[in-house]
Amino acid sequence: MDAQTEIESTLEVNDGLNRSLQISVPAASVDEQINSRLQSLAQTTRLKGFRPGKIPLKVVRNRFLPQVEQEVAGELIQANFYRAVTEKELKPAGNPEIDTDGVSAGNEFTFTARFEVFPEIELADLSDASATRLSAEVSDSDVDNMIEKLRRQRAEWNEVDRAAANDDRINIDFSGTVDGEAFDGGSAEGIDVTLGSGQMIPGFEENLSGLKAGDEKTFTVTFPEDYGVDELAGKEAEFAVKANTVSEATLPELNQEFIISLAVEQGTEEALREKVRENMSRELEQRLEARLKETAFDLLLEKNKVELPQALVNSEAENLAHRAHAGHSHDHGHDHHHDLEPHMEDARRRVALGLLLSEIVQVNDLQADPEKVRTAIDRMAEPFDDKEAFVNFYYSQPERLAEIENSVLENDIAEWILEQANVTEEQSDFDAVMNAGNS
Repeated sequence: MDAQTEIESTLEVNDGLNRSLQISVPAASVDEQINSRLQSLAQTTRLKGFRPGKIPLKVVRNRFLPQVEQEVAGELIQANFYRAVTEKELKPAGNPEIDTDGVSAGNEFTFTARFEVFPEIELADLSDASATRLSAEVSDSDVDNMIEKLRRQRAEWNEVDRAAANDDRINIDFSGTVDGEAFDGGSAEGIDVTLGSGQMIPGFEENLSGLKAGDEKTFTVTFPEDYGVDELAGKEAEFAVKANTVSEATLPELNQEFIISLAVEQGTEEALREKVRENMSRELEQRLEARLKETAFDLLLEKNKVELPQALVNSEAENLAHRAHAGHSHDHGHDHHHDLEPHMEDARRRVALGLLLSEIVQVNDLQADPEKVRTAIDRMAEPFDDKEAFVNFYYSQPERLAEIENSVLENDIAEWILEQANVTEEQSDFDAVMNAGNS
């Protein structure tokens, strides 16, 4: 179609971010499109009784006109919708809903597109906002605790003839019901549970304390409100448990053999402590960085109330629902697109944050600093023996590199946000930082 074809478009501003565009394409342009496609079909279509390329246009029209009109309608909608929104300087959020009676040869083609637009964002002043920046270091006692944890991970378990206590491992059979009905994953046999580890839902392990091999017990616990399976979240469940064995841990000696088994070639306690401290410091730095980013983004959202396109929120909620249910065997074959409500709050936050961050980047012309990107990749490469290969891999994969660039840019945006606010420094410790949000 001629790019200069005149079209008529009328914009209607509806509630909030909703817009309607009525677009009319002249009959002459419609016929030009139809005739062009029919002529092409006449040259390429094979029909019995006609030589290739010799089918009369009238025959092609009689046979293929409805199909061609439908195809032309789609092309005209796509080309002229985006042309109209560009001319009117609109920014659609999501795909439009189209109403039309279709294309008819010899007639003007009119369609209505209903859609939402991106909101106009004016960033709020953050000078009166307050935030806290945490700092922490890895202490000698933190290193001691981590080494003790490593020893426990490699403990030998020996059965004992006594009641189970904290840090013991108890082997159990169990079956659970909710509202008197069994549920997927609610029963198992021969399961090892380390008391105090938190591997089971709250209250479950506490009810195992004091049991001896052969004991049976029935008790009631409640699934957390944020439990990963929606059907069980917040529900009260009854469990019948039988204890098979009780075992206590014997920790390995902190000797050369144990230290070398942890990939510390020197085999000395000093070298082990140094490596453990390095790993813990790296993890702490990453967690503090994530905490700072979360603090800054929470502040940004609190001070900027953004009108959100519902199409973007719904799309994000669908993505979250898909991720939440992916891999759940009991959900196989079910359609979760309708069950978006549990994910709507998170979706609204993500969409609002995305819009605000995009505005900050645009207004301040921010880009990921290549030196910071390299530093981030080098830090990720630290645990690997062949660090150079790890770095080269990331720089050879555009999608992976983009992930790091986005992360670095988000960190810079977080710093920019906090520069506008009143920030108070607060000293914390390793455990408090690493366990925040896990209780």
